Amino acid sequence: MKSIKVLLALLTVVVVVACGSTKNASGFTILKQEATGGATTESTVLVNTKSELTALYKQLNVATLPKVDFKKQSVAVLFMGQKPTGGYAITVTEVAIDKEKKAMLTVARSKPDGMAVTMITQPYCVVLIPKANTLEIK
Repeated sequence: MKSIKVLLALLTVVVVVACGSTKNASGFTILKQEATGGATTESTVLVNTKSELTALYKQLNVATLPKVDFKKQSVAVLFMGQKPTGGYAITVTEVAIDKEKKAMLTVARSKPDGMAVTMITQPYCVVLIPKANTLEIK
């Protein structure tokens, strides 16, 4: 009986720690990811000031700005462009920063498999990354 209580306590600690963590192991946090509301053309944006972030969030129709320490962090935005149906998505799977502060983002794109809702979408992903001066997508 005592070993079951210990096991349950350990399991609870693991679940609480795992659920509280939003930062990825390679040092990035996805701030916002949506299927609609992005740009109509495929592009990437590197944001390094609060005024740039404010303008970007206004363009995306998002009222609440995330807290970003621009001395230590940057925001990368990936726009997938306009798509003819639902089911498209773009996300970041890995971030590496080199000595010249070049951020190399590994990106995963998905598209619908089979039937999809008929509507125009503009998927995008906003990611908090370590401070960077340039951005490269892999």
